Order: sequence, then structure tokens, then C-alpha cells
Amino acid sequence: MQFKGHSSVTFNSCVATIARMALFYSSGLRLGKVSTLKIGDIDSSRMLIHLIKAKGDKERCTILSPVTLDLLRIYYRLYKPKEWLFEGRSSRNAISKRTVQEIFKQAFNIYFFVICRLNPKSLGEYIDKNKQQMEVYITTETISTRVKHWLKQIEPFNRHLMTLSIEKSALMIIDMQKFFLDTESPTFTCGGLAILPNLKRIIEAFRKAGRPVIYTRHVHHPGRIDAGIMGWWWEGMCLEGSPESDVHDEITPMTNEKVILKHRYSAFYNTDLETILRCLKIEDLVISGIMTNMCCESTARDAYYRDFRVFFLADGTGSINEEMHLASLLNLSFGFSYVTDVDSIISQIVK
Repeated sequence: MQFKGHSSVTFNSCVATIARMALFYSSGLRLGKVSTLKIGDIDSSRMLIHLIKAKGDKERCTILSPVTLDLLRIYYRLYKPKEWLFEGRSSRNAISKRTVQEIFKQAFNIYFFVICRLNPKSLGEYIDKNKQQMEVYITTETISTRVKHWLKQIEPFNRHLMTLSIEKSALMIIDMQKFFLDTESPTFTCGGLAILPNLKRIIEAFRKAGRPVIYTRHVHHPGRIDAGIMGWWWEGMCLEGSPESDVHDEITPMTNEKVILKHRYSAFYNTDLETILRCLKIEDLVISGIMTNMCCESTARDAYYRDFRVFFLADGTGSINEEMHLASLLNLSFGFSYVTDVDSIISQIVK
């Protein structure tokens, strides 16, 4: 028996794959690149999803945890297979539903066998540790309090105080796309939702002052011809032209506002951003968006290298956890930017 596209994928390898996936998903981790996944795993996961959605298998699906079902639903949304992808090269070799059910049964027998023999305490600690990595560290209700704490933490290094030169300033909204802000996305960035109200306020302030608001969208060609190492590094990619690649509806760019399409973390890398800023005679760049420690920090560093004065918003940038967010604020305040908050910038614009 063979799988479409992967002649080396056998019944036993499929069973082992699903067992590994089940163990991985049950730990509470979000979907990502896993060292134990090998060739054929995508087909195996698709098959598992199809099986879950198939009629008559509801009883067996009840053994799956809510976390597992949620992650499988995310995976289904990414790939959305339109047909059975585990058919054989001929109808004579096609995998029957009964065979699929047997694979499912054996895989989860292995899964439960492994679970029952793991040290419960070690397993619990492992699950708790990884769940903490994706816990919501900030909300719209707590951000005003937390930002004071962050600024206090970095105060010894945040010594290059600057006043915004309004007539030479621009606001950057980095990667506030649905792909990163959808709670069902494997790339969901909880800090992004928390900063939305702040971004709406500062965008409005810049627009009223007649100052440029520049957006970025991180996208890749559907054929991944521009992915490079990022295609190996990351499991999911935001595809150009997809609905998920659009900026969040609450802060949609106006028709006269520049939107930079980028393929790497920094908004300066192989884009026309610097040309735009020079033509607009921009000297002060206010950076906001997601992620704090990835695209926002990379852009801030590249701006500094080009002699722009960088104002980095502690409560206008977000990440997946507080440790990463605070680490970036510390690094940037030490060597690249003046870390401040949204209210401070707005107070300088609206006088």
C-alpha cells in the first residue's frame, strides 16, 4: 500500500507518524516544525483529519482532547485538502475506509501505550512548560499596567531620551495581518490583539496631523519561490493574495497609504521602504506592530543602521510571550532606540 506522492510511506510508517503526532498535539503545543516528523507526515495528518471528519467515526474521535481537535482544525484550515490524498496509484491499491480506521486504531493504541508508561509528574511538567510559552501574557485590559512595569524594567538602559520631530516623523504598522491575529492560526500572536486599540489611537493621531502611516505585510509567493531558509524554519507561511495576508479590519490602510510587501523580517530588506522615507524626508520613525522580537526589532535595528531616530512603542508592539517582548525592549533600549509608549507619542502630536 502506498500514499499519493510518497511511495515510501507504508502502513506501519503511517501508524507511527500519527502516534507521534497524537503525542505531540496532546502536549498542548501549537503546530510547528517538529524534529520527529518525517516524510509522509503531511499526508498522514491530512488522512487523520479526513478520518475525524468522516461520518461514523464520532465515537472514536471522543478520545481526542479539545487541544488536539483544535490543532487538527488549524491544520485543516491551512491545507484544506479537497480530496482523499491517500489514494493508491490505481483503484485496486486505493486505501479503503476500513484500512484507514485500522490505522487510526493502531496509532492511538500506541499513543495511549506510551502515555500510560510515561512518568505522570514529568509529563505534567512538560505539558505545563510548553503551555506557558503560548499563554496570553497581555490583554487590552492589562496592557496599560504592564507597560509601566516594562518601562521600569528597562529604565537603566533606556537613557537616550528623544522628543519626536513631528514634521519629520512617520508611523510604521508592521505585519498586523489576519494570519497572525486569528486565534485559530498556528502563528497566532496574542500580543497583537492586545495592542489593537492603541494602534487605532496612534494611527488616528498621525493621520490627523497629516503625517505618513506606512504599513508592512509579510507575504510569500504561493509556490514559495521566495521562501528560502524561512521555508525550512517555519511550518506555516502567509501567502500573497490570500485573505489571511490582509491587514486586520480595524486598522485597514487608507488608499493613499503605502503598504510594503516584504519576504523577510526587516521591512528594509529588499524593499523600497528606505526610498520612500528619504523622499518624504523622514528622520524619526515610530515602530509598532508584531512581533516585537522578530520583524519589529529587525526593522528597528535596520532603521538605526540607516541613521533614523527610532521610537519603539512598548505598548504598540506585541509578541507570543512576555519574556520575548521584554527581552527585545531591553536590547533595543540599550543600543538602537528610545523605547516609549503610545500615550507619550500621541501627547507630542496632539497639542
